[in-house]
Amino acid sequence: MNTLRQIHPSTSVNVPDQDTCLINLLDQATDRKWCFSVEDHLVINGEVIVLGKLACDDIFRVAFGGCPSEGPGPLHEKLQAASMDSLVRCSALMGIVQDQQEPQPAHKPDNGNGSTEKFRITRKQLDYAYMLARDLGLSRDQMADRCLQDYGKKCEFLDRLEASAVIESMKKEKTS
Repeated sequence: MNTLRQIHPSTSVNVPDQDTCLINLLDQATDRKWCFSVEDHLVINGEVIVLGKLACDDIFRVAFGGCPSEGPGPLHEKLQAASMDSLVRCSALMGIVQDQQEPQPAHKPDNGNGSTEKFRITRKQLDYAYMLARDLGLSRDQMADRCLQDYGKKCEFLDRLEASAVIESMKKEKTS
């Protein structure tokens, strides 16, 4: 498979405002450590279908995106629309946006020292949170749903303070 096009935070891409919102949200959620590529594409009766891949650190998700035949005119515009559709779907699979809705800014608590600078959850925190969830009889999916409901993102994309809050909550729940 050939990479048709890559979108990366350091690349200047001409995209509509709603797509810029998604790109800004990806930058914020991943500290600008993401890369999106179109792995494959098909054009069937004017309809464009792409298979996109979103990579964030060592995690990646793939999803199809499409643009109907009655979509924007030239092929390159249909490819861009289908690519952005795939990027939104990949972002939803990552837990960065919810259910392919228009992206909303993630919950931003103060980190305790007056700064809103974020550091992603550590591997140790993530492993401990999953261990506590297991002890409480929660599956990984249930844990992900809980984080999505409380913070608007999956466990892997929590910052360290959010992870600590989740861990403390589960520890209290376990002792109850």
